[in-house]
This record gives sequence, structure tokens and C-alpha cells, in this order.
Amino acid sequence: MSIKTVSSATLKKKLKNGGFNDQNDNYIRIHRSISWIKAAEESSQKIDFQFISLWIAFNCCYTETNNTSLEKGEITREKKNYKDFIQTIDALNQKGDYFSFLWLRFSNEIKSVIHNKFLYQGYWNAINDQEEFSDEIIDKYFDRATSYLEKKDAVKLLGMVLDNLYVLRNQLIHGNSTYGSKVNRLQIKHGITILQHLNTINIETMIAHPNHQWGAIKYPVINKEKFFK
Repeated sequence: MSIKTVSSATLKKKLKNGGFNDQNDNYIRIHRSISWIKAAEESSQKIDFQFISLWIAFNCCYTETNNTSLEKGEITREKKNYKDFIQTIDALNQKGDYFSFLWLRFSNEIKSVIHNKFLYQGYWNAINDQEEFSDEIIDKYFDRATSYLEKKDAVKLLGMVLDNLYVLRNQLIHGNSTYGSKVNRLQIKHGITILQHLNTINIETMIAHPNHQWGAIKYPVINKEKFFK
């Protein structure tokens, strides 16, 4: 059993041959995602930018018109959107690639991300409310992840992983982390590995199902004739 990552150039070729109609929103969605994977490849020596680029590549795949608002409840809605998306990908992907990846990397990157209180939003909520936080909460959180692995529930386990990476994403995007900081290098590197594989699975599955409707993109291409040249 092996899980591979695929270069942006290879993904772009697969997209070109993927059976999409011209001026198709699905094509544009995947095209945008691949462009950010390429940006991540070009930022390999700047891991903060690499992580951000890979999260944007993921975001390109699941974003639609109902999840770009900054209104109250954005975080809850955003999490629901990417969890609905991965559930759909898992259903479409007949090879069980999500579970294969999670199984292979559980003792390394997955464990590191799940069993890390600094990537758990509840820890920061307690800090902000000046409350004590028990590490037993993280142990129980990790036990829940382990049970999902044992049950082969890839969607719920991956949802937990993404929730923790979303905390890391917020720290970087919203200016709550120092560029090149020494305190969070390992978790960023592990996040990069996870997102690299996740994006490969997502995009290859989407290309394999060109007629599946992922929803309208919020900011469509206006001059599509130029885009599709």
C-alpha cells in the first residue's frame, strides 16, 4: 500500500485530458487549486508560505458561493463545508485513498497534529477565558481519533485532522504567528505533508468525475475566452 503526491505539472496535464467542457466551473475550480500547488512547490524553502499555499489549494476545491462571508458563524460554516466536501470525495473515491493515507501516516504526521494541544481550539478558548486546561482532554481527543481509525471512519478522522490544521491556518493567515518562528516548525512541516497528499487525492478524484457538481464558484472568470486559450 502506498500513497503518492503528484506534481502540479502532472495534475495540470490530467486536468487538460479530464473530459471537462470548456468554460466549466469545475475546471476553473481545479485549475485554481493546481496553481496554488505550483506556488507551494516554488516555496519549498519557505514553509510558512508553502503551508498557506497548500491550504488555499484545498480551499479552492471546496469553496462555493455560500462560504465566503465573514459574518458571525464563519468558522462553523467553513468547517461544515470542508467536511461535507471530504465526505463527497471519500464516497466518489472507490480506492479508499483517504483511509490508506491516514493509516500509513497515523503514527507520524497524523498523531503529531491530533495529539498537539497548541493545534486544538479548545486549548486557546481556555487560555482566552483564563481557565485551566487539562491535558487529559487532548488524550481523550486522540483516543477518539484512534477509534475512528480502528473503525475505518476516514471522514471523521480526517475532519479532526483538518480542524487542527485550521487552527494553524488561522494563526498564520490572521497574523498570530511570527514568520519563520522556531516554535511551530514541526507542526507546519507535518501539515504540509498532510495537505500535499490530501490535495493529490482530492484533485485526482475530482478529475475522475468531471460531471459531478461542486457548486458555483463565488468569483467566476469573466473573460473566459482568454482563460481557456
